[in-house]
Amino acid sequence: MDLGTVMLMLAVGSFLFGLLLSIFKFNNNRPEEIPYWIAAKILQAVGSLLLYYEADSVALLTILADILILAGCAYEIWAVRILMGHSVNPGSHISTAVAIILASLVSIFMEYPFRNGYIFLLQSILYFLPGLFLLGKSYGKFSLRLILGISYFSTGAVFLTSSVVCLFFPENALSLRKSAVFNIIPIASFCIFLISGFIMLMLAKEKSDMLVQEMQKNLKKSEIRFQNIVETAIEGILIFDENYNITFANKNMASMLGYTVEEMIGRTYVSFIPESHTDVYNYQVSLSKKGEDSVYECCLMKKDGEKNWFLISAKAIFDDYGNFEGSFSVLTNINERKKRRCSWKKKIAN
Repeated sequence: MDLGTVMLMLAVGSFLFGLLLSIFKFNNNRPEEIPYWIAAKILQAVGSLLLYYEADSVALLTILADILILAGCAYEIWAVRILMGHSVNPGSHISTAVAIILASLVSIFMEYPFRNGYIFLLQSILYFLPGLFLLGKSYGKFSLRLILGISYFSTGAVFLTSSVVCLFFPENALSLRKSAVFNIIPIASFCIFLISGFIMLMLAKEKSDMLVQEMQKNLKKSEIRFQNIVETAIEGILIFDENYNITFANKNMASMLGYTVEEMIGRTYVSFIPESHTDVYNYQVSLSKKGEDSVYECCLMKKDGEKNWFLISAKAIFDDYGNFEGSFSVLTNINERKKRRCSWKKKIAN
């Protein structure tokens, strides 16, 4: 396989991989997106494509290709750091870009093979950094992180060896220029592209699964805490779905109406309201569906048919898309207060 074919495969592969990562990013059901990873693959794809079309007479094209590939390597380092749970300073974009551009422009004044040796040296550093970082951590004997670290370190070693040959043994580099042996550089790049892409996807999936498990664990704790609060609350608590069927009732609420919790779940809210108070119910439902919270007094029917007055504080519940999901209500029994008020009114009237 010739050098040009390998570079073209690397360019197309990097572009397709970047496209795949973009699909993951905009798919809410796939949390494998890692910051900087898409940019890394697109930069490497464009740089490799420019090298595929390079001509010895177009020095600026080669310089631009080197800048893009080096920038892509730097972005991949950031992606690895984030994948390992570390943060990246947002301000490092500008400083890194300037450093890469200046370092690449220095090669304009160099001739082959010294220029290639210099660029290979820069690339080896950018491959050693994530490799040393990954190998410096203890992840277990057969960890994917360990394999990824070895892959980066091996690729860095290939670039470093080629750099040494070009810089210190230029005669050998000139003789190897058209040899198949010298194709090891793009082949090594293509291998690390395949290996790192697969392993980083696996690690991203592993990380997202851990985040989901942690979120589920925290959600369970919150549910238990909420359950304890509402079960020990003095007030009655009801939760309704979008059709105002009862989906939750605490024991105190059920007890105030003479029911068990199981008997209340699934019943409609309106079934507890006397016909003379349905206008109150309809008005409050309309407010909730508009997203307006309210506090109002309403009469509810107990299981034995007796009417009880409650002060009700209702809060509407909406999903992430603004659709009405139901209502959360806290009910305080004010029946005795109502009776005393009626007694006072009668005394005043008499």
